[in-house]
Amino acid sequence: MTADDDRPTSEQSLKVDIAVVQSKIDALTDTLKGLSVRFDDRSRENVLRTEWELRNQHVDTKFQNQGREISDLRAEVRSKDSRRPPWTAIAALVIAGAVLALDVIRDYSL
Repeated sequence: MTADDDRPTSEQSLKVDIAVVQSKIDALTDTLKGLSVRFDDRSRENVLRTEWELRNQHVDTKFQNQGREISDLRAEVRSKDSRRPPWTAIAALVIAGAVLALDVIRDYSL
């Protein structure tokens, strides 16, 4: 055997090269699959700008409507308060008077 017999043949060399290229292609395929999964996950989290603007506009409208309702309710309460005291204040005054009267009666009856 000579030194030339120890060298791989061109067919063996080609098979090795093909195996190396195949393994690199497999690694690249796996990487692309991972990127695809990550991209899909990110796209589920993201919202289109137009949809985001519509959502914000909807929320802003709700806040404005609630603000109007609150100011209307406050104005209504103020107008009722100026006409007559609320029934809870009257009831509290009656109960306080009754408790005071009972306390005075108990003190003098002993």
